[in-house]
Amino acid sequence: MNIINIKAIAVDLDIDNEKLVQEITAIPADKWIPSEYDILGSHPWKTVWLRINNKENFRDFKSAKSVPHNEWYWDSDLNIDYFKSIVENLPFKTIGMIRAFSLGGSIAMHVDSDDTTPTELTYNMGLTLAPNLEIPMSLDGIEIKEKYILFNDSIAHGFPNATGSQISIRIFGDIEYDKLKIINIYR
Repeated sequence: MNIINIKAIAVDLDIDNEKLVQEITAIPADKWIPSEYDILGSHPWKTVWLRINNKENFRDFKSAKSVPHNEWYWDSDLNIDYFKSIVENLPFKTIGMIRAFSLGGSIAMHVDSDDTTPTELTYNMGLTLAPNLEIPMSLDGIEIKEKYILFNDSIAHGFPNATGSQISIRIFGDIEYDKLKIINIYR
């Protein structure tokens, strides 16, 4: 499949959303990194790296993309066995960085790449699992309602109208797109 001009691909996955939410929300508070908005108290969201590397503990998602996929490994301090089993059964040739984030309100439209981000699609086209999705994600003027999507995060996306809580997990790596069960393609 040629994914160059595709913005997002919704896929069908067999995931127990309740179990996944319980596992992610059980991650100890000291592992989560608050956003600047959360520190200011205006738009609370926080993030946690589910895979780590030996180079740096990144606050910035864009700069973390500079670490090659094969240099990320599971954080052994986290009890995320169910999530690991999900990822390890997906058609990834190489699993790279994975981060989860918890939202408590709106997220402005933004991109997760800049002139320092690798241009290879495996660093921009990540698989997102959103087991707790309050409202659809906005992606370049398109409403994405599905909970499991591959999308190009160098395209403006966000949750500008969200008011409640959401959990989203973004997985990067070299994935075999043709082995996923596709339910919708957004161009």
